[in-house]
Amino acid sequence: MDNKLFYENLVKQENDLLSGLEKVRELKKFYEETFGFKSDSKSPTVKKSVKQGHVPNSDYDQKWTFKDKVLFILKSLGGSATSFEVTEKLMEYDGMDKDKAGQVARTQLSLANKAGTVKSELTGQGKQKKYSLSEMYF
Repeated sequence: MDNKLFYENLVKQENDLLSGLEKVRELKKFYEETFGFKSDSKSPTVKKSVKQGHVPNSDYDQKWTFKDKVLFILKSLGGSATSFEVTEKLMEYDGMDKDKAGQVARTQLSLANKAGTVKSELTGQGKQKKYSLSEMYF
């Protein structure tokens, strides 16, 4: 079996599995709504935005390190943003859940601030900081 045929077969299998998963979820939702069943365990979520080609910004590469992702997002937001704004974009671009995206954004912005890549200043709303890229990164 040549590589292209093998790859096409993998894509077909993936699409079949995703289609089957959607049907199971619809049926599960029907039973939950109709009969009041509740699942004790959280069902895994398929992150549709994680597939290449579905990312809202075509310059964004999901294979980048978290540092590169955060710096790219900061630059795409005009060079300055709060960690909350970066978190929202990470959730949109990478399909991360809110907790993980927030942790990544805060950690990477803090490390970049210590390294001198970004500057931070208080926004006047509690302890919230606004991060700005240094001029050498524009």
